Amino acid sequence: MAHSLKQLILTCEHGGAEVPARYRKLFAGKQRVLKTHRGWDIGALAVAKDLQRSLKVPLDHCTVSRLVVDTNRILKSPTLFSEFTSPLPELEKVKILKKYYLPYWSTVNRRAKELIQKQGGVIHVSVHSMTDFLYGKPRAMQLALLYAAHHPREKWFAKIWIQELRKEFPKFKIARNNPYKGDGHSLTYFLRRVFSRRQYVGIEIEMNQALLLSFKTTQEKFEFSQALARSLARAIDRF
Repeated sequence: MAHSLKQLILTCEHGGAEVPARYRKLFAGKQRVLKTHRGWDIGALAVAKDLQRSLKVPLDHCTVSRLVVDTNRILKSPTLFSEFTSPLPELEKVKILKKYYLPYWSTVNRRAKELIQKQGGVIHVSVHSMTDFLYGKPRAMQLALLYAAHHPREKWFAKIWIQELRKEFPKFKIARNNPYKGDGHSLTYFLRRVFSRRQYVGIEIEMNQALLLSFKTTQEKFEFSQALARSLARAIDRF
């Protein structure tokens, strides 16, 4: 089956550190944590928007902090709510899910379903960033692709995309399923269970936050995003 950019959708689950007014008191005296990698994926949404503009494909994103509710976790995940929101009454958690979580997942699910019906398949790239230092250990990679190792088409697409990424970024260290496994309880995990392997390919890209913060100008960041977009477009064309 031929593939094209018409089958591509982008998402960014941790695009911001917003806390709705109703829940700001939960973070009283601890607002600083919202500005760290725990509160959001620093720089990820800016790159996702650049990719959207360059590739002219749909982008869905969430800017409510993952410390309110993590829109990249399934409903049964123990980390769906953080230590700030876990103590809330169950009824209040349901309200959070209904207002911020379920509409987002429904939108992405509907968009994927529509593309599958129109184009025969969907390639979903979920855009994230990772802290460069965690639990006392530095992360040497600049980029990483996460996918389900048991999913042959995701494995093949990741291999092709990494080949294209290395053409654009020959000095970068690019990892596969590291520092995280691609079969964690994320949005891609859920969609793999909604659609068949022939219909759905889901890849999470992780960008090192030290890399994203190293760009001194908007132009440098844009050039990085452009190179990322070129590599992705070529990978889809080859897939």
